[in-house]
Amino acid sequence: VAELSGMRRAFIRVAPAWLRVHLVMSIARKMIRTTYRGSRAIVKWRKGRGAVDIRGSIFCEVRDRSEQPLCEFYASAIRRLMYLFNLDVEVGTEQCRATGAGQCLMSVLVRPARAAG
Repeated sequence: VAELSGMRRAFIRVAPAWLRVHLVMSIARKMIRTTYRGSRAIVKWRKGRGAVDIRGSIFCEVRDRSEQPLCEFYASAIRRLMYLFNLDVEVGTEQCRATGAGQCLMSVLVRPARAAG
């Protein structure tokens, strides 16, 4: 986020929540790509819920099988990015290659904004 121009950060912060979620997710996708050149995230949205498919995760594809999902790194990063832009989301790890699943898949649930008061 620090590498974004002040104008871009300001634009994202004043954007409506539905647009802000997509803009922040594009930042998350870039972060995933830069974490490891072979990684990428494919994001699909439907009714306020996102599905993030992580491909080529350095955490999940190079280690022995794990009991805990190793792509939690990415889930935490997405949570933090959303928080920094004042978005209330729930990010969960649905599947992880490190635990034996066929893919690394996360869910992103956008919670409605709470009314001030």
